[in-house]
Amino acid sequence: KILSNEEFNETQIKIYPNPTNDFVSLEGISQEELKTIELFDVKGAKLEVAIKNLKIDLSKLSTGTYVLKITNKENQTHTKKIIKN
Repeated sequence: KILSNEEFNETQIKIYPNPTNDFVSLEGISQEELKTIELFDVKGAKLEVAIKNLKIDLSKLSTGTYVLKITNKENQTHTKKIIKN
């Protein structure tokens, strides 16, 4: 028998709009389930961004590609590429 636990289902989390100009919103995870949200540039440097009510402010960032790392309370992670116009 294979041991298993509930997977952090990537398909349940939606990030929109993507590509974006200013903000992206998260859907499919509640504030209560969320442990951390981290944003990284393509070189792997962690960036400081404002996050409020599952809405992430990217307006101060340069045009480019970023990686969003979402961790839930069970320490399961989900990464998503975000394109900033």
